[in-house]
Amino acid sequence: VTMLRRDADNTRVSNIVVATPRQILELLDTPLTAPAWDTAIRWLDMVVVDEADRLVAKWNKIQQRHRAWEGKVDPCMQLLKLIDEATEKSQRADCWQLVAASATMNRTTHRNLKFSSGIDIASVRAGGSALPEAGGGGQTGDGTSSWPSALRHMVTVARPYQFPKVMSVAAVTIGKLAADRLLVVLATTSDAGRAPSSIYSLNIVVAQLRLRLAEFGTFEVVTVAAAVEAAAALWTVEGSAQRKRRASGSREVVVADAQAVRGIHLDNIDAVVIIGDPISVGEYLHCAGRTCRFQPGHAEPTGGTVVSVVASNVADRMEQWAALSGFTLLEVKETGPVPGELPKPLPTKSNKLPSDRASQMLQLELEPREASGAKVAPRQAAPLKPAARE
Repeated sequence: VTMLRRDADNTRVSNIVVATPRQILELLDTPLTAPAWDTAIRWLDMVVVDEADRLVAKWNKIQQRHRAWEGKVDPCMQLLKLIDEATEKSQRADCWQLVAASATMNRTTHRNLKFSSGIDIASVRAGGSALPEAGGGGQTGDGTSSWPSALRHMVTVARPYQFPKVMSVAAVTIGKLAADRLLVVLATTSDAGRAPSSIYSLNIVVAQLRLRLAEFGTFEVVTVAAAVEAAAALWTVEGSAQRKRRASGSREVVVADAQAVRGIHLDNIDAVVIIGDPISVGEYLHCAGRTCRFQPGHAEPTGGTVVSVVASNVADRMEQWAALSGFTLLEVKETGPVPGELPKPLPTKSNKLPSDRASQMLQLELEPREASGAKVAPRQAAPLKPAARE
């Protein structure tokens, strides 16, 4: 198995090659490597296209129209056409297989794969939940959606949608979920959006969750890179059936960006918490689809929960997605004490914090609000400078 790299000797082709379509096209256009790779695509046995929707159908209708006017074709579609022509010349048009995998295998993806490769591919999909009568037959015409029936969809609206408040709501949500292993997905936006990546960065969110989840029990908060490395260390030839779940009482929270977690399988994810602003129902499907997956030894998905901590307008948009794609969205009200919330400061003439009281204010900020409603002494509630509070 060879992972294609630019700094390696690509004049020789191994049995199994992992590469992007653009890399293969560049090797076919380079005089030094073209003979070997031209022979390789003539005599190949199978082509596997992962994340097929992103490779052949990632553009909206307006973008598709502009690309058609400019004569642009996606690299994956170019490569499939070249393979179709090469195998036809070598009289092997019926001797190779095409396998395409995607969580959103819609009609556009299916059609582009079919006409690019010249293969009438069949659709093999896991059974989804039944669509309501008004929903029609769905993408595949069988009356089911792309969502597993055991997956629960919930939304919590954070008001106001600001970073400290969002982190408090997310920590409470994680603490209430009965999940041994949970995935937090950051659907960040540009700086002008509700969840800018400069604020909701991976390291900052990991640090905040480690701090705020301390009062809910033993949580191990890690990044997705660390989780993937740990899974690779546990890999066995026998497969994931030999890997065991985490010990009882030990709960893990994996934090990842929406793009970083796309297409990655993590074993035994019980719940997913989405923070930010998913840009489309497709992105929401890929984020939510990290849970309620097929696990070794089970004939059906084992169930899961996805909770979205979003702004009010995003929750309204998700209701439209629910009606469009056929899932039921439940709103979970924000209740109970919020950890790490600072008491409202009393009005003062100065915002300067005395240096000898800085440690007291930091300790006050990290403690949860008392359920009894006991007030904090005014001298401890002096307002912080914005920079000091950050």
